[in-house]
Amino acid sequence: MRARRLFSGSRHAAARLLIDVPADVLPCKRGRACGLADCLDSALQLCSVSPGYAELMGLTNAAFMLRVDDRLSLDSTKEDRWYRVVPVLERLGFGRARLHAGPDATEVVEGELRGGRPLLALGWGEESRDWALICGQSADREKWWGYHFDSRPILEEAIGACRLLLSLGPQTCEPDLAQVRRDGLSAAAILPDSQRDPIPQYHRWMELMRSKSAIAEPQQSLSVFRRHEWMVEVLLDARTAAADFLQMLSEDEPDEAGLLQVSDTYLQIVDILEARDPLWYTEHGSLLLESAEERAVWAELLDEAMRMERHALSLLSAVGGRGR
Repeated sequence: MRARRLFSGSRHAAARLLIDVPADVLPCKRGRACGLADCLDSALQLCSVSPGYAELMGLTNAAFMLRVDDRLSLDSTKEDRWYRVVPVLERLGFGRARLHAGPDATEVVEGELRGGRPLLALGWGEESRDWALICGQSADREKWWGYHFDSRPILEEAIGACRLLLSLGPQTCEPDLAQVRRDGLSAAAILPDSQRDPIPQYHRWMELMRSKSAIAEPQQSLSVFRRHEWMVEVLLDARTAAADFLQMLSEDEPDEAGLLQVSDTYLQIVDILEARDPLWYTEHGSLLLESAEERAVWAELLDEAMRMERHALSLLSAVGGRGR
């Protein structure tokens, strides 16, 4: 079990409860794009349970999701990724895991911290719209300490309020990894034609790229470009995790050759999306986004990726349906 300590603040700081988080456990955006899965990975490692980032992406189905709105907003990439997180935690042995609405969250924090368990918060802090790892609380309960999902996470303090709070609760039984993996596969298999079907989201993205109003004002191009590129990074991260998760499943069920076929199909989606003009990866990308012709080329790549995604979902439904 990882060493951790719970202590009161020194005489130079407000009295507080604080879990010591080792540097190698901190949530970190480098190489990862899902704040929920990354912060959850950190929290579970502190509780000596560590499925890993890619597996958590698959178990929660974040690896198979896509959400796009008409503004290519960053918020859209995070929405609803938590819909399976409590059942997943229950299968991992945390039978009292709960999602709490922001206003009802404060009472939960102290009990979790005293139990040596960090919490996850969405929308904590003045400028954060993503998840954070909460590891401390002031004596008056008005402030929390924690680490935002960031490329260089540092211990920060902010008012103890958030949109959603995820508490793990004590581990009540041993994890059933094989069963939770099968559950994740079965849930992913019914994504087609559901409210979480990624195919309509591809259509929305393509329509936006083909629209004359993709960038209403030239001065907005850099901002839109940065949001667009984060959207691409989120999708690449998710489909890579999907491929890795399916490969893990194939190790549990070596006779199920279809799992590796689906994994390979998701990797082909990654290859398609990465086959765009190299200039998109430079500071000149915002100029390409202003060009209707270049956006049309990108829309064609999205269309190709969407067709491959539809094929992957068809294979996934066949393989996952047999496990239900």
